[in-house]
Amino acid sequence: TFTHKSHVKNIEEKKEIKKKKIMEKVRKFDDEISGKYFRYTTIAYIDFEKKQKNIEDFKILIRDDNQQVEIIFMPNLAPGEHQSLGGETSLGYAVTYFISKKDYIIIRSYRHR
Repeated sequence: TFTHKSHVKNIEEKKEIKKKKIMEKVRKFDDEISGKYFRYTTIAYIDFEKKQKNIEDFKILIRDDNQQVEIIFMPNLAPGEHQSLGGETSLGYAVTYFISKKDYIIIRSYRHR
């Protein structure tokens, strides 16, 4: 027989199944970047691409301080390559950018040595 309680339970089960399906789709993504930091990363990237090789060969590290965001482009290691001092590999060199949270401009940047 139909009862309100069983109907509510059925609706909750359907919601849970739908939620699981959505989460399965989300898990299929390879990586993510917070929208909060996308703008800062983009500002740094515009300068980065003028000087470096493929962005695909880098990891991007982000640190949020009070008045600035620090963005580090760290090159990956090529197969068989070992880490060296200064953050340089055959794929590129490490660069740090400091972006103003107030003005959204590069305050300073430097190449790791």
